[in-house]
Amino acid sequence: NIMKRVITTVGTSLFTNYLKKKDNINEHWEAIKDKSAAQYDSCKDRIKRIKPSILKFIKENNSSASAEIKSILKIRSEIDDEIEVRLLASDSVASVLAADILSGNNFDGGELIFDRDKDTIKGLRVDDGRLFEKEGMPNLIERIESICGGYYGNVVINMTGGFKASIPYLTIMGQVNNVPLYYIFEETEELIEIPQVPIDISWGMFEKYSSVF
Repeated sequence: NIMKRVITTVGTSLFTNYLKKKDNINEHWEAIKDKSAAQYDSCKDRIKRIKPSILKFIKENNSSASAEIKSILKIRSEIDDEIEVRLLASDSVASVLAADILSGNNFDGGELIFDRDKDTIKGLRVDDGRLFEKEGMPNLIERIESICGGYYGNVVINMTGGFKASIPYLTIMGQVNNVPLYYIFEETEELIEIPQVPIDISWGMFEKYSSVF
């Protein structure tokens, strides 16, 4: 029995949920929230001030602290087996910080793994549509493929956190590789597994017209 690998995109609900209750990190959050991941090290002081409050918030609120935690725990109970969670951050200081904080926690039956160098997806920014299309999405798909190593039998994709703009691409990837896709509707807190549709790729056509492609 191979442990299930849950690939999870990471958004910023950890901070926005916190800020609904307290505003003591507001100034630091405003300063980092729009910065690209490359500026992470230059935000170290503000990060140091944000981290302790967020860690305390996770301890006190557990499953409701963020979209990622909530969905991971629900997927874990759905799968009913130990899981390994791979966190993927977008190209922003905020997403990298969220993934970094989450990876330090070990939630019920699942280890959370985040490698800042490899799991920060360059170009995955929604404030630049061209960059998102040209670099962000290809880099995200490439990273998922690299984590899976060509075998998708034990993989599920959790698209609850992160950019909504990634969902159509991840859905197609999941359908083509027969990977279960999970999403939580925050209003209902219902875990949705996106059903497989009978999609098949005619590789013969690609070979026939390879020069065109």
